[in-house]
Amino acid sequence: MPAPPNSVPADPTLRRLVLLVEDEIELLAEISAFLKRRGHEVRTASNFDEALEQLKDCSDRLDLLLTDVRLPGGSGLDLLRSAGNGGEHQPRRVAMTGHLDQEGIDQAEASGAEHVLLKPFSLSELNRAIQAGMRPRDGSGDDR
Repeated sequence: MPAPPNSVPADPTLRRLVLLVEDEIELLAEISAFLKRRGHEVRTASNFDEALEQLKDCSDRLDLLLTDVRLPGGSGLDLLRSAGNGGEHQPRRVAMTGHLDQEGIDQAEASGAEHVLLKPFSLSELNRAIQAGMRPRDGSGDDR
């Protein structure tokens, strides 16, 4: 992935809690560092079971689930669905994969993904997917 177009932290009103789930450790580290440079709080998981634990731990305040579709121990599609069953609080959901055909993309979207990023993608594409539909928060941390 090329260097990010803007590594200055984002507006504090756009700071979000992101759960990043990716089994490719180098990609996990690169995306995590990018998100942190953008001012986000980032939790990471490298397999399905870790992701479920993180999801349980922070589901009431999670803003974005960014998950690979194929994971050791389970499916990112199941994570997308689980994140959407959190009651009132519904985090935004973005899927990443290098293995989907159109049917798979449709399944990811049916599972709750707002965007499906096909690997390899640029950090600019990732940033656009994250920012799309994101609303600023007021000083209390609530969405406006």
